Amino acid sequence: MKKQIFFLLFCYFFCFSIVVSQEITAKAYLVWDVTENKILKEKDPLVSLPPASTIKLLTAMVVLDHAALDKSFVVSENATKVEPKKLGIGAGDSMRCEDLLMALFLNSANDVAVILAEGVAQNQKNFADLMNKKAKELGCKNSFFCNPNGLPDKNQYSCACDLAILAYAAYQYEPLKKILATRKASVKSTQGKTYNLYTQNKFSENIYGKTGYTDKSQNTFAGIMVKGDKLIAFSILGSYPRSAMWNELAVLLEVKSPVKQNKAKASSENSAKASSENPSKDVKTIQSLLHKKGYYKGKIDGVYGAQTQVAVKKFQQDNGLKADGKVGENTWKKLNAK
Repeated sequence: MKKQIFFLLFCYFFCFSIVVSQEITAKAYLVWDVTENKILKEKDPLVSLPPASTIKLLTAMVVLDHAALDKSFVVSENATKVEPKKLGIGAGDSMRCEDLLMALFLNSANDVAVILAEGVAQNQKNFADLMNKKAKELGCKNSFFCNPNGLPDKNQYSCACDLAILAYAAYQYEPLKKILATRKASVKSTQGKTYNLYTQNKFSENIYGKTGYTDKSQNTFAGIMVKGDKLIAFSILGSYPRSAMWNELAVLLEVKSPVKQNKAKASSENSAKASSENPSKDVKTIQSLLHKKGYYKGKIDGVYGAQTQVAVKKFQQDNGLKADGKVGENTWKKLNAK
């Protein structure tokens, strides 16, 4: 594994022929063929971004490095106060490590992350130290972790490269490989309360990983795809909305999207979105202006799709504007400037 991770890092610092997909509007991503030691696609793989719940992959590895699957973890009062996405297990109750890990991944339970962290290292700060140590050992170069669940912290960050490394490393743990492949489960606390769990992963088979979301991070995902005898590690950060993330991952991984959307409905929604962001002009006008300035080479069809949004963002970047893909007043003025 160390040899493969060294190759991955070598490519970023010394190679410049990596494929960038123009169809993706996410802030960063990476697709890494681990078997062939080849980077397939990437965009800003070393840029620091909030990782959200994808860091639970690292949390789980640290837990398994320090605790047996049958160890019982007692719930503290502090853990019950964590929001959002809670399992809801009460203070004083307890649960087996394996069941807590199942809830950590399937329900993305933030309170469970704290329960595990306190059980391993007494508190979140000590556990974060273990996380950073583990990340460094695995070869991560641009990450710093402050909590076990990925909730917002101004000092916490990671990048697409490091998250792909974490996804690959987590998949080497047999208990995690089993949990990541689980679609639904029921777990029971020591006091007898049953919790039903359902995966957040929309892909049905061969693609395993951990989703994440906060207002700042938007949608994130880090995982593994098993493709025949090949193992593909990947990550995506800053995708919005969630349905777009699934579609963008499908493009990156060259698989069928798990999200179905009526094309006519999508066209209507995209046009409505652009109109609401710039009520004075329609999408065709925006596309025409971008085309004249050399930013848009697609059809003038009035659909505010990925290609149009990429063109808007590129135009905004080149003109010192906030690159959010929204045609607001400032962007509109720049588009019309001669």
